[in-house]
Amino acid sequence: MPIKAELRRSLYNTRAWRLQRARVFERAGGRCECRGQCGRDHEGRGGRCRERQGKPATGDGIRKGALVILTTAHVDGDSGARVSDEKLRCWCAGCHLRWDLEDHLQKRHENRMAELERRGQRRLL
Repeated sequence: MPIKAELRRSLYNTRAWRLQRARVFERAGGRCECRGQCGRDHEGRGGRCRERQGKPATGDGIRKGALVILTTAHVDGDSGARVSDEKLRCWCAGCHLRWDLEDHLQKRHENRMAELERRGQRRLL
């Protein structure tokens, strides 16, 4: 789920979060931990996404050749920073974005409707 700006500042800018994130990244060994939760079939790849931090992408999780950035994903729907390590996954940006796709689409729709309302252009959809 996308992180709200107020949470980003208050919860994710702490020493405790940085230490927890480091533990999750260490557990992952620099490799995306997605095992198909994102909706992609990683079965032919040992069941796990092959993308590795800082390496050119294999095309398993993101566009082939792009630089891989691993992110920390909340897998239980709770976007708070104070969750157990077991509820966090180290995923490449592609797997993470696919996991959160419905939330991103919902937020995009809400933002669009708010903008139309602000302009006085909101139509019945």
